[in-house]
Amino acid sequence: MLQISQKQMFQRYDELPATLREAIFSGENANTIYYLSKENQLTDEQMDILSRIAGNVILGFIDIRTLQQQIKDELKIDDIKSQIIARELNNRIFSSFKTEISYIPAEIETKENEPAAFSPSSQSTTQPS
Repeated sequence: MLQISQKQMFQRYDELPATLREAIFSGENANTIYYLSKENQLTDEQMDILSRIAGNVILGFIDIRTLQQQIKDELKIDDIKSQIIARELNNRIFSSFKTEISYIPAEIETKENEPAAFSPSSQSTTQPS
């Protein structure tokens, strides 16, 4: 799993256009990840990982072209389920600002004990009653 220092995370966040900064903390995006996780029978831990992956795509630490493989590897799920989840993330979240998402080359130092980027699920999520 890609580990990003908080310093790198905040530096990159400060460089983002306003639309991407808003997307990181969007309640709507958090809800999308929540419902997508439930629709695909993901565990709470897998949902947290998926949120981190989505945040890292928005921050540009994960190339969106590798999204499906990242989901498959990090959630430890099969090809079909990872394809469905990647497609839905692209359609429901990333499609509205795909041209703004940029990939940061592999100059990121690996930090084993620091949390990876922002996690939309760590924001308040409105769950159904």
